Amino acid sequence: MQPINKIITLAVFLVSITGMISGCQISTGSPHARETSSLISVDTADASGAYFTMDHLQQPVLCWTEKISDKEGHVMKFATFEALHQRFGEPVTVTSSTGTRAHDESMNKIAFKEDGTVVAMFAIKHPTEENRFAGSIMYSLSSDEGKTWTSPEYLHDDTAKTYGRSFFDIATLPDGEVGAIWLDGRFGDASTGSVIFFDKTEEGTGFGLDKQVGESTCECCRTDLFVDPAGNVHIAYRDILFPPTLMGQVRDMVHSISYDGGQTFSNAKRISEDNWAIEGCPHTGPSLAVNRHGLHAVWFTAGGDEGVYHVSSTDNGQTFTTREKISKTARHPQMISLPSGALAVVWDEFQGHSEEQHHSGSHGNNAHHAQKNSGSLIMMQVREPGSNIKTINVTRNAAEASHPVVTVLQDHKLLVAWTQKKHQKKGIYYATVDLKVYLP
Repeated sequence: MQPINKIITLAVFLVSITGMISGCQISTGSPHARETSSLISVDTADASGAYFTMDHLQQPVLCWTEKISDKEGHVMKFATFEALHQRFGEPVTVTSSTGTRAHDESMNKIAFKEDGTVVAMFAIKHPTEENRFAGSIMYSLSSDEGKTWTSPEYLHDDTAKTYGRSFFDIATLPDGEVGAIWLDGRFGDASTGSVIFFDKTEEGTGFGLDKQVGESTCECCRTDLFVDPAGNVHIAYRDILFPPTLMGQVRDMVHSISYDGGQTFSNAKRISEDNWAIEGCPHTGPSLAVNRHGLHAVWFTAGGDEGVYHVSSTDNGQTFTTREKISKTARHPQMISLPSGALAVVWDEFQGHSEEQHHSGSHGNNAHHAQKNSGSLIMMQVREPGSNIKTINVTRNAAEASHPVVTVLQDHKLLVAWTQKKHQKKGIYYATVDLKVYLP
């Protein structure tokens, strides 16, 4: 063999070995996503607040908030995923939401009544001298797939413009109407934070009379309103608690359940005694899911060892298992159950240097505890029955990607969407993840 041929042969051999090693790492570690992400928002406009829901035909719908201009502010948009073409259709603009604010953790949302009526819910700021976080939650209806919209109305009965109201969630209830929960500052103070309210639409019209279903809540973490396959209505949120064995307040996640479609709710119970002593808000809320093994919850805490954790319950939240850590550097987890019985959890994970920032406030003032970072990945973990766990990188590199959401597309295919910054503009990106590529 000539020397040049030996060099070529050696090079090919080394490349092959490198590929084999890389492949082995991918199969046993955290493989990078093989799918290409797509931008759905306008590339010249800032967009944020991705949120998935299902329409009345059980088609995935993605909504987000997009900037119009400095003068007009933001507007809501949504698009339906077309299974035949494996892509989203043309975005629909919720024209009645013009002037809304954008927020990745307290995102604007839509839901669908059983009859196809679209319910759009969005927040409006009206800061006062006493409360710069004062605002209202509005909603608008469309009976023609978003072509026309009713005039915005207040979700909450108390329409005073002096309180902070935000961090709402929305879901279709067992009777085909739409329910909503939100954090409301009308009864809060410096020590008790906000309170949580529930309301639902009525047949042929909008929301009725609201009612308080929780108290002393953290002012600015995402809430979760979840309806399980049996028709039970669950809520989860970060509560302000004063355990008798500790000095001062802690902010831990709690769960409550309604067996009658939201008419009454059980007393809230902690899903885990993290005892996170913090007088501020992390801006990261809980997520619930149900499979044949029971109720599941994921959330972030810095109570004890910081990170995102998972627990489960076989008695609808009366008791929970001991928490299990998913990731130390994760934030903003969201979880769904899959047709196979597995769970899929997505989150953003900080890369490189991070800098903690603490903000405090009261009376619905959206106090928070934020974290700046130099880049973040969107991650996914699939947790199959029998403790088979697979972790996947959804994004390819350490971009400024955050606040992911996930929904089921088919038995083995998922849709993931998130906010990502590119060329000084934030946009909404999405990718299809085929689990057959990653799972044995």
